[in-house]
Amino acid sequence: MSKRALLLLIAFLACGASAQEQGRQSSDFGGTWVGKWDNKWCVQFTITTDPGVTNATVLYEVEETIGKPLQSFRRAGLVDGRRVQIQDPFIEIFLSETPGQAVALGHFPAARSAVLVREPTRRCGAGGEAQ
Repeated sequence: MSKRALLLLIAFLACGASAQEQGRQSSDFGGTWVGKWDNKWCVQFTITTDPGVTNATVLYEVEETIGKPLQSFRRAGLVDGRRVQIQDPFIEIFLSETPGQAVALGHFPAARSAVLVREPTRRCGAGGEAQ
């Protein structure tokens, strides 16, 4: 994990989890989350869950080349409290104590991080800009 990603995660989770946060439900992750890897490449996760189930379906969309259309990958995710873990590629999404906010850590050869917001209508465009 890069130093920047580690610092972001520490700052993001520094306040600790309240009793309510520890009791998160998988459905708390449901919806579309939009951000930018390293404030550069647009990324969005559309997460679908069923109440009481620890598995999620994740549509991972990423701007692999700036200005080009998003690449889409459908993956299974495991919900563990405040975290969704996705394999291939290995990505973790952590819920913030602030509703509608999360952080994603991408464990790639060059680690990436993104602050995410839950957005019912905004999506990344073909040029990577949020619409």
